Amino acid sequence: MDKKQRATTPNRETRVVSSEVKSGADFGNPFLLADNKLPEDVKETDWFAVITKKTGMGDIRILRYAYETKSEAEEQVRALSVGKSIEDFDKVSFVINNGIPAQALEFFTGDNDAFHHACYNALVDCGVITKSFDTAKKVFEAFSSDEKAALESEYGEKWTVVLEAKYVLSRYHITSLAGYAVRIFYCFYILEDDYSVGYLWREMEMVLSQSEEIALKELERKKSSSEMAAKASRENKNRRIESMLSAMEEIVSENSVLKSITARQALVDLAVEKAVESDQKLWSQGQDQRDNYLSAMKTDKPFKERFEALGLK
Repeated sequence: MDKKQRATTPNRETRVVSSEVKSGADFGNPFLLADNKLPEDVKETDWFAVITKKTGMGDIRILRYAYETKSEAEEQVRALSVGKSIEDFDKVSFVINNGIPAQALEFFTGDNDAFHHACYNALVDCGVITKSFDTAKKVFEAFSSDEKAALESEYGEKWTVVLEAKYVLSRYHITSLAGYAVRIFYCFYILEDDYSVGYLWREMEMVLSQSEEIALKELERKKSSSEMAAKASRENKNRRIESMLSAMEEIVSENSVLKSITARQALVDLAVEKAVESDQKLWSQGQDQRDNYLSAMKTDKPFKERFEALGLK
């Protein structure tokens, strides 16, 4: 994997935990600003698609997307059904309008010296900034003059931070190293939110150290091992039933007296003894399950016909 791939490849999968439609009246408007005013693009009469998502092994977060009609919100909920991966939706939702829409603010809620180096490296590796830390030419060229003028007017000398964020998050996943870098810089330079910087930096550190990737692989390994152990246990059980039934068939063919119900326990004990002698390793466990094995012979399809053919009374 080259540097650009490392900087732009998703590192954590985001899946939908729940999704539902709600009206603004259900919980009050979730987009009220500090002065209790609504952003210009959100109305009190809006309907909301409320999406709960979980990324990797991280926290569960809630997204609320505003729509003018209930049918639009329902369409969004259908598109983001439970269990669905939403990495593509995450990638484009940031650039709904000029600037940062209220709908996307959730993405930006999450040692200042420590993170700068890693963030700059990620953005240099994917060509968003130059090695002298200037915004790359291709980033400027990706936006119209009006878009750039609007951002510069709103954010002043820090406007390129937002420009780089819009560029990266419209092209790469939010959990790519570049995605973390622009979100951290946005929280640091624009929001001046040290808490979110720390939160996002913690996640980025986990990606850089591959600790979450290692943990997820270990969980998958344990799950696979457990499934393999269960499968082996079932197979060994069937092998023991098979060997016990074969021993019963051999014993009954030599001594039909043992078909009597009064001799049933003696037949079972002799059969287990004979089966153990033939394969002690297989029978290192399970000898105390002979009654269960006998029940399986009477009901389970692979053994039932042969058991009935014994003619036990």
